[in-house]
Amino acid sequence: MVSCKSDKEIEQAAQQQADQDFSQIDLERVNRYPLFENCDEMEPTPDCFYRELHKLVALRLKDEVYDFKFASRDSIIASITVTATGQLKYDSLVNTSQNRDYKELDSMLREKLYPLCKIEPAILQDVPVSTTYLLPIKISPAPQAD
Repeated sequence: MVSCKSDKEIEQAAQQQADQDFSQIDLERVNRYPLFENCDEMEPTPDCFYRELHKLVALRLKDEVYDFKFASRDSIIASITVTATGQLKYDSLVNTSQNRDYKELDSMLREKLYPLCKIEPAILQDVPVSTTYLLPIKISPAPQAD
């Protein structure tokens, strides 16, 4: 049997097709966001993920942030990663107001947000992938003692 194309030409055509297919994949957007146990797998938005993540972080930080004596409402931004194996973990403090002790606040977040929990990871092209999210955390001042 004789082919119209040589092995090298077939290989080059296959590589060209693979490159074209790969270039059409949007690597910036996952097909499915990470899922907490009570989130609906068919929900196309990250709403449930963010809602559950906020609840989890708020529960962990509920009493701790008062030690920083926030005089007024404030917010910080934390980087949270969901690994390809589903481990939810705190990475770092991304932003805080100018007058906060960054190292002390980051240290407290590391302590209180470790370990978080395991959830279903994000999916991209049917493959579990690691994803990182910026999580704004609003902080209210401690209640005043009478």
